[in-house]
Amino acid sequence: MMDSFSEYLFQKYSEVTLDNPNHFKTIIIQKVVRMFHTFNSLVKESQDEVSIRCVLRGLLDNVIVYSFIYEREDEEDVLFRHYLYALDGFESYKKHVIVLLEKGNNTITNDSVCDEIIYQIERKLYSHPYMNLNKKVIENIINNNNWKYESIKHPKSLSYLDMYIHVGFEGKLANYYQCYSSQFSHGLCISNHLCVDNEMMKMVLFESIPIEDRMVRAILNTFPKNELTIHFLSSKQHTELLNDPNIDYDEIIEFVNAIVKGDRELII
Repeated sequence: MMDSFSEYLFQKYSEVTLDNPNHFKTIIIQKVVRMFHTFNSLVKESQDEVSIRCVLRGLLDNVIVYSFIYEREDEEDVLFRHYLYALDGFESYKKHVIVLLEKGNNTITNDSVCDEIIYQIERKLYSHPYMNLNKKVIENIINNNNWKYESIKHPKSLSYLDMYIHVGFEGKLANYYQCYSSQFSHGLCISNHLCVDNEMMKMVLFESIPIEDRMVRAILNTFPKNELTIHFLSSKQHTELLNDPNIDYDEIIEFVNAIVKGDRELII
């Protein structure tokens, strides 16, 4: 489903504009889909649990960011966070890539382009309707590229754990994902005590299901649901699914019903 959605949306929203976040959203979706393919390859071929869990943590954070920024009813809030998120990215690129390369005496040809994009994003932010609410607070949010703010009334920057909970992961699950996966991402001691076998790989796959489910629901909540469904039913991915002799269609029907109902326990 994500392969199908990704291809369709990227073709439909190929035009790059600052005012319309749809193209930026499709870039994130494409990235997540590629990461899921990498994740599946690692599980099936290498059984390298450290790398697998690092990818899983990266997947989770990407899905959380997408949902936190774009899966909102208030379009003004979505657009404001979108600009801040883009600004944070381009300023980080300028700081960590362009400046460092220039210090290494390499020629950079796109630094002026990056500066122009930053300038345009800042213009969008300073002309956003939020400037009429509380100018001082909004300027502080912009100066810190704080797309993680809780709300305009409570503009503190949320942690990733806070964002996990905000987008619907329960407290224990959010803590598990962050605390346990951090052991592998940061090279902490538990990552040195591995006992990898097929059962462990199954466990990792099970852990990915709520993340995949969350991404599919986020896509369906941020793009026209009926349009995406119709496309999927006519896609090559759907045809391949129908012709796969290894598919148990009773299980597929149960799975689809679970997605429609939003029943996470039944999905797992």
